[in-house]
Amino acid sequence: MFNFKIAGVKVRNFEIEYIKTDTALTDCVAHLETQEEIAFDLEFDKNLFRYGFNLCLIQICSQTRCFVVDPMALTNAQLKPLFAVFENPQILKVIHSGSEDLRLLQTLGCHLRGLFDTETALKLLNYERTSLGSLILAKFEIEISKSLQTSNWGVRPLSEKQIIYSAHDVVFLLELRAILTRELADAQKIDWFWQEVQHFESLVFVVVPVTDFLTAADRKEFSEYHQFVLNGLLTFREKNAEKAAKPAYQVIANDLVRKIIGDPTILDNWLKERGIYHAFKTSVFQEKMQDVYADLCTEADNQQLSKTDSGRTKLTDAQHRENTRRRHETETFKEQIFKPIQAQVATRFNELTARQVLTNTLVSDIASGKTKISEIPLRYKREILVQAAAELGINLARFE
Repeated sequence: MFNFKIAGVKVRNFEIEYIKTDTALTDCVAHLETQEEIAFDLEFDKNLFRYGFNLCLIQICSQTRCFVVDPMALTNAQLKPLFAVFENPQILKVIHSGSEDLRLLQTLGCHLRGLFDTETALKLLNYERTSLGSLILAKFEIEISKSLQTSNWGVRPLSEKQIIYSAHDVVFLLELRAILTRELADAQKIDWFWQEVQHFESLVFVVVPVTDFLTAADRKEFSEYHQFVLNGLLTFREKNAEKAAKPAYQVIANDLVRKIIGDPTILDNWLKERGIYHAFKTSVFQEKMQDVYADLCTEADNQQLSKTDSGRTKLTDAQHRENTRRRHETETFKEQIFKPIQAQVATRFNELTARQVLTNTLVSDIASGKTKISEIPLRYKREILVQAAAELGINLARFE
């Protein structure tokens, strides 16, 4: 549908270059390798239209050119030179809210380095609204529609509107980086920012195969017998969803799988049930489901799993008392020690900074002993916490 350049279509004076061949990508990479900074973003599908976490589009902008790379038209081997640019710490990569991008690229063997995340800057600068659209509106008085945010990015050919929408995610970022850098310097938070970036770049996401598909609600509602059967059915659904390249909930609806546990006759009426992907609404798959269900019930019987007990470990009276004591101690620490420290940080900086530096989760983890102050990964947060405590004369030795 699109040539190398989309004729007549410009976004902020950039002519969009749509990359879907190795030759075009080679030219793109050669240009990017000469740049000191670039902006990029990804469009992906995470179990919305397709099974799994899939890279669908890569948008990149330099000071003079804007590329939209179609990774679905290229092989991973062909994308490696581009990934090398992303890994080069000498080229600054400006992104916005890049945690999912980082996670996805790591699964493809690309480890980002040399980042500037505008969302991180916004949070440190106490912006109440940190979306890219809000930032563009605030700085340029341009409103960007997000109507295509959840469109199907895996479909081909992409529409011209999708291509233009995707380019809007990168064409403002280099200007925003310059603006936010000045604001960070004025706020004396540059060092904080680079500590955040360094920590972000150090994150390693490990893909662990899922074997337990039960929710917290499942564990409360079902006995250990029925939990075993339900998890087996969900595992079977997952395997078939992967084969069909469809999100699991689209293969067999979530509520339908759970209804089977209370009413197995649903399997007898399989061909009439709603919430089943057409490829699996067959007598052959019906027999497979019946066989899997029967095998799971047999195995649950062999394991002598209870049909009335949830299987959750019952605590002794002494354990209940100890848990109550610990919860009371944690709440006391939070109220008498960390709440005053949060207030002191708010006085020194402001309320938003206090909430950003000492989040409720971090305070709870420190107060309960789950995390030591020395284990807080960001030095500036440790220093602010310790300094505020010293100003109040609070001894933090037991939490260090």
